[in-house]
Amino acid sequence: MITAATTAPGQRHASLAGHEGEIAVRAWPGEPAGASDGEQRRAVVRAVEWVPYQKNTFVTPAFPGYTVRAQHASAAPRPRC
Repeated sequence: MITAATTAPGQRHASLAGHEGEIAVRAWPGEPAGASDGEQRRAVVRAVEWVPYQKNTFVTPAFPGYTVRAQHASAAPRPRC
């Protein structure tokens, strides 16, 4: 939760001042040019602005409502013998 105390200069949500009362998430901000795959970076963003991250070369859309048929098949109940 973003509060007046957490948006004070030097605090963890300082860059989100003016958005008190909203929710913030710590997420991977994406793949910078020239970074190695093992680099671990994090950024704090407003929850309403967050989207799932994926590489530009990944072909499925980056939104949670998209489902892959294989996911449904693997979650299907197994027949009883």
